[in-house]
Amino acid sequence: MYQPTASGTFDTLKTTDVVRRRWLRTDLFGATYALQKTFAHSVVQSLTLGGAAVGYRGQHFDELQWAQRGTTIPAPGTRYDDEPEARKTDINNYLRGNFELAEGLNLFADAQYRRVAYTVFAPLDSATKAPQTFTFDFFNPKAGLTYQLPAGLQAFASYAQAQREPTRSDYTDAPAARRPTSERLHDFEAGLRRQQGQLQFGLTGYYMRYTNQLVLNGQLDDVGNALHVNVPNSYRAGLEVEAAFQPTSTLTLRGAVALSRNRILAYTDYLAKYDKSFNLVGFENTAYAETTIAYSPALVANFNPEVQPLPRLFVALPGRYVARQYLDNTANESRSLAGYFVQDARLRYLWQPENQATGLPREIELAVQVSNVFGRLYANNGYTYGYISGGETYRFTYLSPQAPANVLASLNVRF
Repeated sequence: MYQPTASGTFDTLKTTDVVRRRWLRTDLFGATYALQKTFAHSVVQSLTLGGAAVGYRGQHFDELQWAQRGTTIPAPGTRYDDEPEARKTDINNYLRGNFELAEGLNLFADAQYRRVAYTVFAPLDSATKAPQTFTFDFFNPKAGLTYQLPAGLQAFASYAQAQREPTRSDYTDAPAARRPTSERLHDFEAGLRRQQGQLQFGLTGYYMRYTNQLVLNGQLDDVGNALHVNVPNSYRAGLEVEAAFQPTSTLTLRGAVALSRNRILAYTDYLAKYDKSFNLVGFENTAYAETTIAYSPALVANFNPEVQPLPRLFVALPGRYVARQYLDNTANESRSLAGYFVQDARLRYLWQPENQATGLPREIELAVQVSNVFGRLYANNGYTYGYISGGETYRFTYLSPQAPANVLASLNVRF
């Protein structure tokens, strides 16, 4: 495309402002089933055979709507990028059993087989894309014991293996040489809980060991999907405490705290390198012996005191705290979300008509909630990326700021 200059000559224009529309047409369909058999006066209490089959079909295509300059611009609505249809098939079957091994001692066991298949238009190399199929076969067992103790206490312990495939974007937008594979998790949990009386609580300790964990690297593809990378060895370990205390019939105190240590034991960060013409020339790699998993705060806490000052009227003051989260896996504070605390207030008026014969609703609730009552300025999400160009390193961090004080009113009518 050429643009006339003041002297009558022409300059070649290689760029122009455009408006484009990016489309996604999808179909999702499937079926589930479950067959259950219960047993009386037997060690085997119940057996369940179940499963599901889900199919997904999706097509991405782009249309050029408008261009500021150009002599060969197609008519509005013309597709300029029309990828072949993407497909995903997800089939699973499981067998679950509940057993009473002794008085107060129960066992559950579950075995699942899951098969996942993707067919996507993905890179073969740095210059070529073609339809490709990727298939995963997963066997996921889990089992747990529960033991009833005096004073309404219950002790429990469990083990589970879980596996997860990458997302479609991980195939379509990641270089073939660095395409992620599936992750495997070994999850060990044990704890104590009480679910009756004035004081109810749950205490759970966990250790989650991963192989090839899929972690977010802080980057997005060109339509905003988060991208993942595999890390060979990583873990999450922590303690979760939740409690509810009702000292009087009109006052309830609830809260929960989760402490966790989220670590990658060996991680390599890749930073793309470009020349002055912005041609990719390679990557600069930085190795970390141990680092923090992105988007994984070490502390999350919430509390929710609620009082009933008058019949049918409830006042609650829910609040939550989230500690610092890193936006990539380098544990760099300049690319992170600062910890924040947000306080809300909620007022509910609940009316339950006593005479149902009149045809009145079963329950009417009028509620008003003021979120972020102190107008805290904070961001609860974001992303980051960087590159090297012409020998200079550039880093960009984008945050998602949340609204200051805001009000939501609702009317719920239940019949």
